[in-house]
Parts: sequence; structure tokens; C-alpha cells
Amino acid sequence: MIPTVTMLDLPSIEVLCCPLLIEPDLPAHGLVRKPVHLKYELLNNQQTPLKMELSMESSEAFMFAGHKQVTCSDLPDQYYLRSVTRMDL
Repeated sequence: MIPTVTMLDLPSIEVLCCPLLIEPDLPAHGLVRKPVHLKYELLNNQQTPLKMELSMESSEAFMFAGHKQVTCSDLPDQYYLRSVTRMDL
């Protein structure tokens, strides 16, 4: 038996790097009327500074402590730590 070989040219594709990596540190669950601490690490994967506007939307299901809207700049290959506290109602 002679093996069959088929060759064809495939088009090239452009692979893009995600400009922002988000690593959440969230608890598995929350208890009613107990504070829950949420932490997010944001990593800028670009070669230039990244200006971000972070916001937390309000809801009737929980209370929120902290700034609802923050504008920050993240330098290349630097982490920005964002932490908030909320309470489930």
C-alpha cells in the first residue's frame, strides 16, 4: 500500500495579544448581611500606558462600599490592584 500525501498552502493568520489581563480573586459564595471582599488584578500587556475607567453598577441585591467609578493609568507590564467590599442583602 502506497501512502497518499496531499499538500496545500494555508493562509497566514494574525495573532493578537489581549491588551488587558484580569485576574479576579473572588470568594466561592457570600452570606446575607456579611461583607464580601472582591479583588481584581489588572495587567497591562501593551507596550504603552493604558488608561482605564473602572465602574461598579449599583443593584438592589447588595450594598457597595468604595468608589463607584475610578479612572487609572496602568504602565506596561505592571499590575493594578482593585479591591471593593460589598454586602449581600
